[in-house]
Amino acid sequence: MQAVLLGIDLGSSSVKVIAIDPDGCLLAGASRPYRNYSPANGYVEQDPAEWWEQAAAAVRECIAAVSGQAAGFSVEAIGLTGQMHTFVCLDRDGAVVRPAITWMDGRGGRLAQTVARRADSDALMAVIRNPVVSGMTLVSLLWMKQNEPQLLERTSVMLHAKDWARYRLTGTLGSDHTDASATLLFDQQQRGWSAEICAAFELPYHVLPPLSRSWEPVGRLTRHAATDLGLPAGIPVAAGAADQQAAAVGNRVIEPLDMQLMMGTGAQVFSACGHLPAHYSVGMNTFCHVRDWALQGSVQNAGLALGWVSRTLGLSWDELFACSTALAVGSPVFVPYLTGERSPEVVHQPSGAWIGISSSSTRLNLAAAAIEGVAFSIAQSVKQVREQSAADRSTLIRCSGGGTRSDPFMQLIADLVELPLARMNSVDASSHGAALLGGVAAGVYAGLEQAVEQAGLLVSAQVDPDAQIAERLAERLERVGRIRAQVLAIQP
Repeated sequence: MQAVLLGIDLGSSSVKVIAIDPDGCLLAGASRPYRNYSPANGYVEQDPAEWWEQAAAAVRECIAAVSGQAAGFSVEAIGLTGQMHTFVCLDRDGAVVRPAITWMDGRGGRLAQTVARRADSDALMAVIRNPVVSGMTLVSLLWMKQNEPQLLERTSVMLHAKDWARYRLTGTLGSDHTDASATLLFDQQQRGWSAEICAAFELPYHVLPPLSRSWEPVGRLTRHAATDLGLPAGIPVAAGAADQQAAAVGNRVIEPLDMQLMMGTGAQVFSACGHLPAHYSVGMNTFCHVRDWALQGSVQNAGLALGWVSRTLGLSWDELFACSTALAVGSPVFVPYLTGERSPEVVHQPSGAWIGISSSSTRLNLAAAAIEGVAFSIAQSVKQVREQSAADRSTLIRCSGGGTRSDPFMQLIADLVELPLARMNSVDASSHGAALLGGVAAGVYAGLEQAVEQAGLLVSAQVDPDAQIAERLAERLERVGRIRAQVLAIQP
Protein backbone atom coordinates (compact mmCIF):
# COMPACT_ATOMS: atom_id res chain seq x y z
CA MET A 1 0.00 0.00 0.00
CA GLN A 2 1.50 3.34 -1.10
CA ALA A 3 1.56 5.91 1.71
CA VAL A 4 0.65 9.41 0.51
CA LEU A 5 1.10 12.82 2.15
CA LEU A 6 -0.96 15.76 0.87
CA GLY A 7 0.20 19.38 0.98
CA ILE A 8 -2.32 22.17 0.34
CA ASP A 9 -1.10 25.71 -0.35
CA LEU A 10 -3.65 28.56 -0.52
CA GLY A 11 -1.42 30.99 -2.37
CA SER A 12 -1.87 34.57 -3.50
CA SER A 13 -3.60 33.72 -6.78
CA SER A 14 -4.21 29.98 -6.77
CA VAL A 15 -4.36 26.87 -4.63
CA LYS A 16 -1.73 24.19 -5.20
CA VAL A 17 -2.05 20.61 -4.01
CA ILE A 18 0.69 18.00 -4.17
CA ALA A 19 0.89 14.36 -3.20
CA ILE A 20 4.27 12.95 -2.17
CA ASP A 21 5.49 9.67 -0.75
CA PRO A 22 7.35 9.54 2.60
CA ASP A 23 10.68 9.87 0.77
CA GLY A 24 9.59 13.16 -0.76
CA CYS A 25 9.01 11.88 -4.29
CA LEU A 26 6.29 13.80 -6.11
CA LEU A 27 3.40 11.55 -7.07
CA ALA A 28 0.98 14.14 -8.45
CA GLY A 29 0.02 17.79 -8.28
CA ALA A 30 -2.81 20.08 -9.26
CA SER A 31 -3.57 23.79 -9.19
CA ARG A 32 -6.69 25.92 -9.47
CA PRO A 33 -6.86 29.74 -9.73
CA TYR A 34 -9.13 32.06 -7.83
CA ARG A 35 -9.96 35.69 -8.41
CA ASN A 36 -8.94 38.92 -6.78
CA TYR A 37 -11.74 41.42 -6.26
CA SER A 38 -11.22 45.18 -6.12
CA PRO A 39 -14.41 46.91 -4.92
CA ALA A 40 -12.50 50.21 -4.67
CA ASN A 41 -9.17 51.57 -5.82
CA GLY A 42 -6.31 49.79 -4.04
CA TYR A 43 -8.53 47.12 -2.47
CA VAL A 44 -7.58 43.48 -3.06
CA GLU A 45 -9.99 40.92 -1.62
CA GLN A 46 -10.66 37.22 -2.14
CA ASP A 47 -13.70 35.02 -1.57
CA PRO A 48 -13.05 32.18 0.93
CA ALA A 49 -15.82 30.18 -0.75
CA GLU A 50 -13.67 30.17 -3.90
CA TRP A 51 -10.69 29.02 -1.84
CA TRP A 52 -12.63 25.97 -0.73
CA GLU A 53 -14.24 25.24 -4.10
CA GLN A 54 -10.92 25.38 -5.92
CA ALA A 55 -9.02 23.53 -3.20
CA ALA A 56 -11.53 20.69 -3.28
CA ALA A 57 -11.28 20.49 -7.08
CA ALA A 58 -7.47 20.45 -6.92
CA VAL A 59 -7.45 17.70 -4.28
CA ARG A 60 -9.81 15.56 -6.35
CA GLU A 61 -7.64 16.03 -9.45
CA CYS A 62 -4.48 15.23 -7.51
CA ILE A 63 -5.97 12.08 -5.98
CA ALA A 64 -7.26 10.95 -9.37
CA ALA A 65 -3.73 11.25 -10.74
CA VAL A 66 -2.34 9.19 -7.86
CA SER A 67 -5.04 6.56 -8.44
CA GLY A 68 -3.89 6.24 -12.03
CA GLN A 69 -0.34 5.42 -10.89
CA ALA A 70 -0.76 3.24 -7.81
CA ALA A 71 -2.78 0.06 -7.45
CA GLY A 72 -3.41 0.89 -3.82
CA PHE A 73 -2.62 3.92 -1.70
CA SER A 74 -3.54 5.51 1.59
CA VAL A 75 -3.54 9.24 2.36
CA GLU A 76 -1.80 9.31 5.74
CA ALA A 77 -1.85 13.06 6.45
CA ILE A 78 -2.76 16.52 5.22
CA GLY A 79 -0.54 19.57 5.81
CA LEU A 80 -1.51 23.18 5.21
CA THR A 81 0.12 26.43 4.20
CA GLY A 82 -0.96 29.68 2.63
CA GLN A 83 -0.45 33.36 1.99
CA MET A 84 0.63 35.37 5.02
CA HIS A 85 -1.31 38.34 6.47
CA THR A 86 -4.47 37.59 4.45
CA PHE A 87 -7.29 36.87 6.88
CA VAL A 88 -10.97 36.00 7.08
CA CYS A 89 -13.40 36.89 9.88
CA LEU A 90 -15.96 34.34 11.12
CA ASP A 91 -19.01 34.95 13.30
CA ARG A 92 -20.16 32.73 16.18
CA ASP A 93 -21.82 30.34 13.74
CA GLY A 94 -18.66 29.96 11.67
CA ALA A 95 -20.04 32.04 8.79
CA VAL A 96 -17.75 34.36 6.85
CA VAL A 97 -18.38 37.98 7.90
CA ARG A 98 -16.81 39.67 4.84
CA PRO A 99 -14.46 38.82 1.96
CA ALA A 100 -10.85 38.16 2.96
CA ILE A 101 -8.60 41.22 2.96
CA THR A 102 -5.33 40.11 1.35
CA TRP A 103 -1.71 41.02 1.97
CA MET A 104 -1.77 42.84 -1.40
CA ASP A 105 -4.46 45.25 -0.22
CA GLY A 106 -3.52 48.94 -0.22
CA ARG A 107 -6.45 50.56 1.57
CA GLY A 108 -4.48 51.02 4.78
CA GLY A 109 -1.50 52.95 3.43
CA ARG A 110 -2.04 56.18 5.36
CA LEU A 111 -3.42 54.32 8.37
CA ALA A 112 -0.22 52.25 8.46
CA GLN A 113 1.85 55.43 8.71
CA THR A 114 -0.24 56.56 11.68
CA VAL A 115 0.12 53.16 13.34
CA ALA A 116 3.89 53.16 12.78
CA ARG A 117 4.26 56.58 14.41
CA ARG A 118 2.11 55.48 17.35
CA ALA A 119 4.06 52.23 17.78
CA ASP A 120 7.37 54.11 17.76
CA SER A 121 6.22 56.70 20.28
CA ASP A 122 4.78 54.05 22.61
CA ALA A 123 7.83 51.76 22.30
CA LEU A 124 5.54 49.04 20.92
CA MET A 125 7.96 48.42 18.06
CA ALA A 126 10.13 46.44 20.47
CA VAL A 127 7.20 44.02 20.70
CA ILE A 128 6.06 44.12 17.06
CA ARG A 129 9.58 44.02 15.46
CA ASN A 130 8.15 44.34 11.94
CA PRO A 131 7.50 47.12 9.43
CA VAL A 132 3.97 48.51 9.68
CA VAL A 133 2.54 48.53 6.16
CA SER A 134 -0.82 48.21 4.46
CA GLY A 135 -1.97 44.61 4.09
CA MET A 136 -0.67 43.55 7.50
CA THR A 137 -3.39 42.08 9.70
CA LEU A 138 -3.26 44.74 12.42
CA VAL A 139 -3.66 47.54 9.87
CA SER A 140 -6.56 45.82 8.09
CA LEU A 141 -8.37 45.13 11.37
CA LEU A 142 -7.97 48.79 12.32
CA TRP A 143 -9.45 49.75 8.95
CA MET A 144 -12.42 47.51 9.75
CA LYS A 145 -12.76 49.16 13.15
CA GLN A 146 -12.92 52.60 11.53
CA ASN A 147 -14.99 51.75 8.45
CA GLU A 148 -16.91 48.53 9.22
CA PRO A 149 -17.35 48.53 13.00
CA GLN A 150 -20.51 46.44 12.83
CA LEU A 151 -18.66 43.68 10.97
CA LEU A 152 -15.79 43.70 13.45
CA GLU A 153 -18.32 43.46 16.28
CA ARG A 154 -19.83 40.38 14.59
CA THR A 155 -16.41 38.74 14.33
CA SER A 156 -15.87 35.87 16.73
CA VAL A 157 -12.50 34.71 15.39
CA MET A 158 -9.93 35.86 12.84
CA LEU A 159 -8.24 33.15 10.76
CA HIS A 160 -5.56 33.21 8.10
CA ALA A 161 -6.02 31.45 4.78
CA LYS A 162 -4.58 28.09 5.81
CA ASP A 163 -6.39 28.26 9.16
CA TRP A 164 -9.71 28.75 7.41
CA ALA A 165 -8.93 25.68 5.31
CA ARG A 166 -8.19 23.81 8.54
CA TYR A 167 -11.59 24.87 9.89
CA ARG A 168 -13.31 23.56 6.75
CA LEU A 169 -11.32 20.32 6.91
CA THR A 170 -11.62 19.54 10.62
CA GLY A 171 -14.10 21.91 12.24
CA THR A 172 -11.41 23.13 14.67
CA LEU A 173 -10.37 26.75 15.11
CA GLY A 174 -6.77 27.85 15.55
CA SER A 175 -3.55 29.03 13.96
CA ASP A 176 0.18 28.47 14.39
CA HIS A 177 3.04 30.69 15.54
CA THR A 178 4.43 31.39 12.06
CA ASP A 179 1.28 33.07 10.74
CA ALA A 180 0.53 34.71 14.09
CA SER A 181 3.98 36.30 14.19
CA ALA A 182 3.25 38.14 10.92
CA THR A 183 0.11 39.94 12.12
CA LEU A 184 1.71 42.80 14.15
CA LEU A 185 -0.49 41.55 17.01
CA PHE A 186 2.16 39.15 18.31
CA ASP A 187 4.81 39.40 21.02
CA GLN A 188 7.93 37.98 19.37
CA GLN A 189 9.81 37.61 22.66
CA GLN A 190 7.00 35.67 24.35
CA ARG A 191 5.94 33.82 21.16
CA GLY A 192 2.28 34.57 21.81
CA TRP A 193 -0.51 37.06 21.16
CA SER A 194 0.05 40.52 22.63
CA ALA A 195 -2.71 41.84 24.87
CA GLU A 196 -0.64 45.03 25.11
CA ILE A 197 -0.90 45.74 21.38
CA CYS A 198 -4.62 44.94 21.27
CA ALA A 199 -5.21 47.30 24.19
CA ALA A 200 -3.09 50.06 22.66
CA PHE A 201 -5.14 50.04 19.46
CA GLU A 202 -8.44 49.07 21.11
CA LEU A 203 -8.82 45.86 19.12
CA PRO A 204 -10.69 42.82 20.49
CA TYR A 205 -8.22 40.29 21.89
CA HIS A 206 -10.85 37.52 21.87
CA VAL A 207 -10.83 37.25 18.05
CA LEU A 208 -7.25 35.92 18.09
CA PRO A 209 -7.27 32.11 17.76
CA PRO A 210 -5.38 29.58 19.92
CA LEU A 211 -1.92 28.67 18.62
CA SER A 212 -0.28 25.31 17.93
CA ARG A 213 3.12 24.26 16.68
CA SER A 214 3.19 23.82 12.92
CA TRP A 215 3.63 20.04 13.03
CA GLU A 216 1.01 19.37 15.69
CA PRO A 217 -2.11 17.37 14.76
CA VAL A 218 -5.13 19.67 15.16
CA GLY A 219 -7.97 17.46 14.01
CA ARG A 220 -9.13 14.89 11.51
CA LEU A 221 -10.93 15.19 8.22
CA THR A 222 -14.68 15.41 8.84
CA ARG A 223 -17.20 13.39 6.87
CA HIS A 224 -18.59 16.48 5.20
CA ALA A 225 -15.14 17.71 4.11
CA ALA A 226 -14.17 14.19 3.04
CA THR A 227 -17.15 14.10 0.69
CA ASP A 228 -16.13 17.42 -0.88
CA LEU A 229 -12.53 16.27 -1.36
CA GLY A 230 -13.18 12.68 -2.40
CA LEU A 231 -11.17 11.30 0.52
CA PRO A 232 -11.98 9.02 3.45
CA ALA A 233 -12.87 10.72 6.72
CA GLY A 234 -10.49 10.62 9.67
CA ILE A 235 -7.20 11.64 7.98
CA PRO A 236 -4.97 13.59 10.44
CA VAL A 237 -4.47 17.29 9.65
CA ALA A 238 -1.46 19.34 10.86
CA ALA A 239 -1.68 22.97 11.96
CA GLY A 240 0.65 23.87 9.12
CA ALA A 241 2.76 26.98 8.60
CA ALA A 242 2.79 30.27 6.71
CA ASP A 243 3.97 29.98 3.13
CA GLN A 244 7.58 31.08 3.62
CA GLN A 245 8.16 28.92 6.67
CA ALA A 246 6.56 25.92 4.97
CA ALA A 247 8.79 26.54 1.95
CA ALA A 248 11.79 26.66 4.27
CA VAL A 249 10.86 23.22 5.58
CA GLY A 250 10.54 21.94 2.02
CA ASN A 251 13.86 23.54 1.04
CA ARG A 252 15.74 22.21 4.11
CA VAL A 253 16.15 25.72 5.56
CA ILE A 254 15.71 25.11 9.28
CA GLU A 255 19.20 25.65 10.75
CA PRO A 256 21.08 28.95 11.31
CA LEU A 257 23.10 29.86 8.18
CA ASP A 258 20.38 28.29 6.00
CA MET A 259 18.95 30.79 3.53
CA GLN A 260 16.29 30.75 0.83
CA LEU A 261 14.82 33.00 -1.84
CA MET A 262 11.23 32.48 -2.92
CA MET A 263 10.20 34.22 -6.13
CA GLY A 264 6.52 34.50 -6.96
CA THR A 265 4.01 37.35 -6.69
CA GLY A 266 6.40 38.76 -4.12
CA ALA A 267 10.00 37.77 -3.46
CA GLN A 268 10.97 36.71 0.04
CA VAL A 269 14.53 36.49 1.30
CA PHE A 270 14.44 34.18 4.31
CA SER A 271 17.11 33.21 6.82
CA ALA A 272 16.67 30.79 9.71
CA CYS A 273 17.85 32.18 13.07
CA GLY A 274 18.62 30.19 16.20
CA HIS A 275 17.65 33.13 18.42
CA LEU A 276 15.44 36.22 18.36
CA PRO A 277 17.37 39.03 16.63
CA ALA A 278 18.47 41.62 19.16
CA HIS A 279 17.11 44.65 17.34
CA TYR A 280 14.32 45.60 14.95
CA SER A 281 15.53 46.93 11.62
CA VAL A 282 13.44 48.95 9.13
CA GLY A 283 12.53 46.88 6.08
CA MET A 284 13.17 43.57 7.82
CA ASN A 285 10.56 41.14 9.16
CA THR A 286 11.13 39.13 12.32
CA PHE A 287 8.92 36.05 12.28
CA CYS A 288 8.65 32.77 14.11
CA HIS A 289 10.00 29.84 12.14
CA VAL A 290 8.47 26.41 12.68
CA ARG A 291 11.03 26.32 15.45
CA ASP A 292 13.10 29.28 16.64
CA TRP A 293 12.91 32.45 14.51
CA ALA A 294 13.58 33.83 11.06
CA LEU A 295 14.58 37.11 9.44
CA GLN A 296 12.85 37.96 6.18
CA GLY A 297 13.07 40.67 3.57
CA SER A 298 9.66 40.85 1.88
CA VAL A 299 9.87 42.36 -1.60
CA GLN A 300 6.24 43.08 -2.38
CA ASN A 301 6.76 44.05 -6.03
CA ALA A 302 8.42 41.08 -7.71
CA GLY A 303 6.17 38.95 -9.93
CA LEU A 304 3.40 41.42 -9.13
CA ALA A 305 5.32 44.27 -10.80
CA LEU A 306 6.66 42.13 -13.63
CA GLY A 307 3.16 40.85 -14.38
CA TRP A 308 1.99 44.44 -14.77
CA VAL A 309 4.96 45.21 -17.05
CA SER A 310 4.26 42.09 -19.11
CA ARG A 311 0.63 43.08 -19.65
CA THR A 312 1.39 46.75 -20.26
CA LEU A 313 4.14 46.12 -22.81
CA GLY A 314 2.40 43.17 -24.46
CA LEU A 315 5.22 40.70 -23.77
CA SER A 316 4.94 37.07 -22.75
CA TRP A 317 6.76 35.97 -19.60
CA ASP A 318 9.45 34.27 -21.72
CA GLU A 319 9.92 37.43 -23.81
CA LEU A 320 10.05 39.55 -20.68
CA PHE A 321 12.69 37.45 -18.91
CA ALA A 322 14.75 37.23 -22.11
CA CYS A 323 15.22 41.01 -21.79
CA SER A 324 17.46 40.44 -18.76
CA THR A 325 20.43 40.63 -21.12
CA ALA A 326 19.26 43.81 -22.94
CA LEU A 327 20.64 46.34 -20.44
CA ALA A 328 23.06 48.94 -21.75
CA VAL A 329 24.83 52.03 -20.45
CA GLY A 330 22.26 54.78 -20.02
CA SER A 331 19.29 52.39 -19.98
CA PRO A 332 16.15 53.60 -18.19
CA VAL A 333 15.74 52.84 -14.50
CA PHE A 334 12.57 51.19 -13.24
CA VAL A 335 11.29 51.86 -9.72
CA PRO A 336 9.03 48.84 -9.09
CA TYR A 337 7.08 50.18 -6.10
CA LEU A 338 3.69 49.87 -7.81
CA THR A 339 1.88 49.02 -4.57
CA GLY A 340 4.24 50.65 -2.11
CA GLU A 341 6.97 48.40 -0.71
CA ARG A 342 8.07 46.46 2.36
CA SER A 343 11.68 45.63 1.55
CA PRO A 344 14.41 46.74 0.96
CA GLU A 345 12.70 49.89 2.24
CA VAL A 346 9.26 50.70 3.57
CA VAL A 347 7.14 52.71 1.10
CA HIS A 348 3.53 53.36 2.08
CA GLN A 349 2.14 54.71 -1.21
CA PRO A 350 2.35 53.52 -4.85
CA SER A 351 5.56 55.04 -6.22
CA GLY A 352 6.42 53.18 -9.42
CA ALA A 353 8.25 54.92 -12.26
CA TRP A 354 10.42 54.55 -15.33
CA ILE A 355 13.18 57.18 -15.22
CA GLY A 356 15.49 58.14 -18.08
CA ILE A 357 13.18 57.34 -20.99
CA SER A 358 14.20 58.90 -24.32
CA SER A 359 12.71 58.99 -27.83
CA SER A 360 14.91 56.02 -28.70
CA SER A 361 13.72 53.85 -25.80
CA THR A 362 11.94 50.69 -26.91
CA ARG A 363 9.63 48.38 -25.01
CA LEU A 364 12.53 45.94 -24.74
CA ASN A 365 14.59 48.64 -23.00
CA LEU A 366 11.68 49.27 -20.63
CA ALA A 367 11.29 45.54 -20.00
CA ALA A 368 15.01 45.14 -19.30
CA ALA A 369 14.86 48.01 -16.82
CA ALA A 370 11.90 46.36 -15.08
CA ILE A 371 13.72 43.04 -14.74
CA GLU A 372 16.73 44.90 -13.38
CA GLY A 373 14.63 46.95 -10.95
CA VAL A 374 13.04 43.88 -9.38
CA ALA A 375 16.37 42.04 -9.27
CA PHE A 376 18.00 45.01 -7.52
CA SER A 377 15.26 45.05 -4.87
CA ILE A 378 15.87 41.36 -4.24
CA ALA A 379 19.64 41.86 -4.09
CA GLN A 380 19.34 44.70 -1.58
CA SER A 381 17.09 42.56 0.60
CA VAL A 382 19.57 39.70 0.46
CA LYS A 383 22.31 42.08 1.59
CA GLN A 384 20.21 43.34 4.50
CA VAL A 385 19.24 39.87 5.69
CA ARG A 386 22.83 38.65 5.51
CA GLU A 387 24.09 41.65 7.46
CA GLN A 388 21.58 41.17 10.26
CA SER A 389 21.71 37.41 10.71
CA ALA A 390 24.16 34.54 10.77
CA ALA A 391 23.46 34.23 7.05
CA ASP A 392 26.36 36.60 6.39
CA ARG A 393 28.41 33.41 6.42
CA SER A 394 26.08 31.55 4.07
CA THR A 395 27.69 30.12 0.96
CA LEU A 396 24.51 29.24 -0.94
CA ILE A 397 20.93 30.47 -1.35
CA ARG A 398 18.25 27.85 -2.04
CA CYS A 399 15.66 29.13 -4.51
CA SER A 400 12.10 28.12 -5.36
CA GLY A 401 9.06 29.65 -7.01
CA GLY A 402 8.04 30.55 -10.53
CA GLY A 403 10.78 33.15 -10.97
CA THR A 404 13.46 30.48 -10.72
CA ARG A 405 12.41 29.07 -14.11
CA SER A 406 14.24 31.90 -15.90
CA ASP A 407 17.98 31.27 -16.31
CA PRO A 408 18.80 34.91 -17.25
CA PHE A 409 16.91 36.25 -14.24
CA MET A 410 18.61 33.79 -11.90
CA GLN A 411 22.01 34.72 -13.35
CA LEU A 412 21.33 38.43 -12.86
CA ILE A 413 20.45 37.91 -9.20
CA ALA A 414 23.48 35.65 -8.63
CA ASP A 415 25.74 38.34 -10.10
CA LEU A 416 24.15 41.01 -7.92
CA VAL A 417 24.36 39.09 -4.63
CA GLU A 418 27.71 37.47 -5.52
CA LEU A 419 26.57 34.11 -4.17
CA PRO A 420 25.61 30.84 -5.88
CA LEU A 421 21.88 30.24 -6.25
CA ALA A 422 20.64 26.67 -5.94
CA ARG A 423 17.53 25.87 -7.95
CA MET A 424 15.57 23.24 -6.05
CA ASN A 425 13.94 20.28 -7.78
CA SER A 426 10.44 21.69 -7.33
CA VAL A 427 9.01 25.19 -7.53
CA ASP A 428 6.29 24.17 -5.07
CA ALA A 429 8.38 24.23 -1.91
CA SER A 430 5.53 25.55 0.27
CA SER A 431 3.13 22.71 -0.48
CA HIS A 432 6.01 20.23 -0.16
CA GLY A 433 6.89 21.58 3.27
CA ALA A 434 3.23 21.48 4.28
CA ALA A 435 3.07 17.80 3.33
CA LEU A 436 6.14 17.09 5.49
CA LEU A 437 4.53 18.87 8.46
CA GLY A 438 1.48 16.69 7.94
CA GLY A 439 3.71 13.63 7.96
CA VAL A 440 5.21 14.65 11.30
CA ALA A 441 1.73 15.21 12.74
CA ALA A 442 0.61 11.74 11.64
CA GLY A 443 3.72 9.99 12.98
CA VAL A 444 5.07 9.11 9.54
CA TYR A 445 8.31 10.77 10.69
CA ALA A 446 9.77 10.74 14.19
CA GLY A 447 10.16 14.51 14.08
CA LEU A 448 10.85 17.57 11.95
CA GLU A 449 14.53 16.76 11.49
CA GLN A 450 13.82 13.29 10.11
CA ALA A 451 11.16 14.67 7.76
CA VAL A 452 13.54 17.25 6.30
CA GLU A 453 16.47 14.84 6.08
CA GLN A 454 14.46 12.05 4.49
CA ALA A 455 12.11 13.96 2.22
CA GLY A 456 13.24 17.58 1.76
CA LEU A 457 13.75 18.95 -1.72
CA LEU A 458 17.08 18.52 -3.50
CA VAL A 459 19.25 20.89 -5.54
CA SER A 460 18.66 20.36 -9.26
CA ALA A 461 21.00 23.05 -10.63
CA GLN A 462 23.34 25.78 -9.41
CA VAL A 463 23.83 29.25 -10.88
CA ASP A 464 27.24 30.73 -10.02
CA PRO A 465 27.98 34.48 -10.07
CA ASP A 466 30.23 36.02 -12.72
CA ALA A 467 32.76 38.18 -10.85
CA GLN A 468 33.43 40.51 -13.81
CA ILE A 469 29.75 41.23 -14.41
CA ALA A 470 29.18 41.66 -10.68
CA GLU A 471 31.78 44.45 -10.60
CA ARG A 472 30.07 46.32 -13.46
CA LEU A 473 26.65 45.89 -11.87
CA ALA A 474 27.86 47.45 -8.61
CA GLU A 475 28.17 50.86 -10.32
CA ARG A 476 24.73 50.51 -11.87
CA LEU A 477 23.26 49.53 -8.50
CA GLU A 478 24.59 52.72 -6.93
CA ARG A 479 22.91 54.82 -9.65
CA VAL A 480 19.62 52.97 -9.24
CA GLY A 481 19.73 53.59 -5.49
CA ARG A 482 20.18 57.34 -6.00
CA ILE A 483 17.31 57.53 -8.48
CA ARG A 484 14.97 55.59 -6.20
CA ALA A 485 15.70 57.96 -3.34
CA GLN A 486 14.95 60.95 -5.58
CA VAL A 487 11.65 59.42 -6.77
CA LEU A 488 10.53 58.75 -3.21
CA ALA A 489 11.49 62.28 -2.16
CA ILE A 490 8.89 63.80 -4.51
CA GLN A 491 6.04 61.51 -3.45
CA PRO A 492 3.17 63.19 -1.55
